[in-house]
Amino acid sequence: MPDAPPPIRVNRAPVLTLWAAVVAERLGHPHDTALTLGRAVAGSSARAKARSLGLVEEHLEAAARQAGAAGLKPRVQIVRLLGRDIPATQADDGTFLVADTNKPATPNGVQGYIARAFGNRLTEDTLAASLP
Repeated sequence: MPDAPPPIRVNRAPVLTLWAAVVAERLGHPHDTALTLGRAVAGSSARAKARSLGLVEEHLEAAARQAGAAGLKPRVQIVRLLGRDIPATQADDGTFLVADTNKPATPNGVQGYIARAFGNRLTEDTLAASLP
């Protein structure tokens, strides 16, 4: 039997991003939408942690979110995922992507973030083996 590869050492944000994206896909969201939803869940959790540690003042964060929301396209939909309400805008191809201030987040950027975090250990086989 071959030796098992060493464990992956990665921060919790990329793990949460990937997990939330997989959950979103299992709930029926397209792959690109699921990636941006995963990013939003991880970002929301990071902001909550920063607030709990006193690193961010809640009223300043709320003002920044409201200013960003004012510039969003009128095609905004709220997507609920893992206890979070996530505003998403409709892209030109009809899919919904998470709103990131004045523009939708890019699925390619999220995919690159996950790939950098997990390196060459992230493959379709690895993902399939980790899912029920």
